[in-house]
Amino acid sequence: MGREFPRGGIVTTIIVVVGCAVGGVGCASENDVVVAPLPDFVPEPDPICTEGMFRADVGRTGITASPIPRDEPELVWALNLHGEVVGDGPPWLGGYEHGDEPGDEVVEDPNDTENDVVFLSPTPIPCGDLLVVGWMEGLRVVERATGEEVWQLETREPVHGTPVVADGIAYFGANDDFVRAMNIATGEIVWQNVLRGDTLASPALVGGRVFTSDKVGFVESYDRESGELLWEVEIGNTVSASASFNSTADLMAMGSRYGPFVGFDPADGDVDWEFTAGNHILSTAAQYDDTYYVGSWDNKLYAVDAATAAERWSFETGANITASPAVDADLVVLGGWDWNVYALDRATGDEVWRQELHSDVLSSPVMNGDTVLIVLEDGTVLGLDREHGTILWEITVDTRVVSTPAVAPDGTFYFKTMSGDLYAFGPAS
Repeated sequence: MGREFPRGGIVTTIIVVVGCAVGGVGCASENDVVVAPLPDFVPEPDPICTEGMFRADVGRTGITASPIPRDEPELVWALNLHGEVVGDGPPWLGGYEHGDEPGDEVVEDPNDTENDVVFLSPTPIPCGDLLVVGWMEGLRVVERATGEEVWQLETREPVHGTPVVADGIAYFGANDDFVRAMNIATGEIVWQNVLRGDTLASPALVGGRVFTSDKVGFVESYDRESGELLWEVEIGNTVSASASFNSTADLMAMGSRYGPFVGFDPADGDVDWEFTAGNHILSTAAQYDDTYYVGSWDNKLYAVDAATAAERWSFETGANITASPAVDADLVVLGGWDWNVYALDRATGDEVWRQELHSDVLSSPVMNGDTVLIVLEDGTVLGLDREHGTILWEITVDTRVVSTPAVAPDGTFYFKTMSGDLYAFGPAS
């Protein structure tokens, strides 16, 4: 479909003899790797904290079991993280200007890969009484109820992707070319290993493995316990999306800049199929019922068969799509740069409702059985009725927001702003 893109597909399967010891001593180098049989892979998602990863689950559906307020929420607390935060999602290729009309955003010099400006923020992850959040200089853990800091890790470079948290351990990558596992209660580094480049993606935990990617075009699989590199595949393009898995967790897929949407075997990294859209696929796909739903810079959302990569349907919006959709049994809900939120019939792609807004939708919606939670780029936070798209409530934080919110089991939701503020809003008392 569309114009052709350069194709990757060079796969290197390795096991690292030694990962990285705590503190970085004993980091594996290229001379420390040997070709060896891969350990058995069990295609089952690892148990995580409730809302413990980007988009809530390994399918990246954006569906939460937690209650989203139906009435206007109230501020619980706010914390300034001191400095502009960056993170999950695509780099704006060479620069970004906010427009006065839908679709007015300007991308300058799309071939300039040396000066990417990343404006998106990682999602704060609630886990028990704690909240784990990446920021410009590392990772922080704060008390979920109060925002009081528990500890912080300074990586001296941004943590772009949302951590995934399971069994008290946060797994995350940073712009210092490391992927790490860290105890969220103590801040102790359990293991760390060297990436080939910066990472924009959020890891996934499946079958005792950590899956991530980097900006130089590699997708990697690590042993969850030791941090050993199990395999890597080079697809030859900047990868900013996070991996999303099919319903049986034996297929993972992600898109890349200038390249296709690629389906991999998570056991060994072999490429199963490629799907080509009319432009970049930089956002993370959502997977539901063995169909991937993924947006492109050609203004379209595609429904792609997870087994064959055949296009089931596409829906055209008025501007680029960089956020991920939320998908449940009936609806696909997405926003874009055309100042609209759409709800589509999941089976056919037909429009069910559309809500016109007053700003870009660069963060991804979160949805439960009756409510959609979405944040606009101008700082407006909205609760929408899932069935009809009507606005239930609207608040504003008066600064730019592109962070995808996360909802805790008590209905409190968390997001970050471009000015470095971390917000907690909860149901009205």
